[in-house]
Amino acid sequence: MTSQKPAYVMLEYAKQLFDVIKPEDEVRAAAASHPLTIDFINRLVEDGAVVDAIRYLAVAITKRQAIWWSVATHTKLKDLGASINPQEDAAWSLVREWVYSPTEEIRTKALKTAEDLEFQTPGAYAALAVFWSGGSMLPPETGEMLLPPPQLSGTAVGASILLICASGKPNETIRRQNEAIAIGLDIARGGNGLERNGGAEK
Repeated sequence: MTSQKPAYVMLEYAKQLFDVIKPEDEVRAAAASHPLTIDFINRLVEDGAVVDAIRYLAVAITKRQAIWWSVATHTKLKDLGASINPQEDAAWSLVREWVYSPTEEIRTKALKTAEDLEFQTPGAYAALAVFWSGGSMLPPETGEMLLPPPQLSGTAVGASILLICASGKPNETIRRQNEAIAIGLDIARGGNGLERNGGAEK
């Protein structure tokens, strides 16, 4: 029995994900028996391939929901021992602000925020996800338009979430990864990721 397409899944079939992130043989095998994206993601989780599940879900859902997923993960995983760097506060505030008000001004500020963090932290990657969410990657003064590849933003979200999960005690990393994918799946189904039974915070 397969599930219906959740509210915020943009790429409905697992094979579409493979055009973005090339799969290992084990991952491809999971898709053979679970062709719908959400069933495929759930199968990866059941098989313990949670890192792959996070990376694929981040490019499968809409950009705004994916970026909110990084914010929700940052918020929730504080309680699971993730190390939170106060130098990232400005980045997370900006990312959260963009989710509520996705303006071009905030989007362009996000690149400078990521630069300030030297493109190395969870908040930096979340800010890059915002910058890559649309618009031009070239400075306005060039007068030219260069759109980011469609799934680049989701790839940055996946990196942000995995870096959050890697922060803190190593023996609790898997627990944090499982919590992160649970948050993401809740968001994909229309929740807010912070309250499993809550409505979407958008």
